[in-house]
Amino acid sequence: MLAYCKFHGIGVIPWSPLAAGDLARPVGTESVRLNASRGTEFERKLSEADKSLSLAVSRNSRTRRV
Repeated sequence: MLAYCKFHGIGVIPWSPLAAGDLARPVGTESVRLNASRGTEFERKLSEADKSLSLAVSRNSRTRRV
């Protein structure tokens, strides 16, 4: 798809509002998707900055009750 868009001059914006689920649940929570990606090229290892951001999002959502 990206090659097609480039050829035709179509802009592409990568978008993952919940960071592939990382912002949808507390750090360390198991999920089917997380377990399925273990040991594959799609496995994501969270850095300390990622964990800090996830915690801040979690705190903010609790404060706003969303």
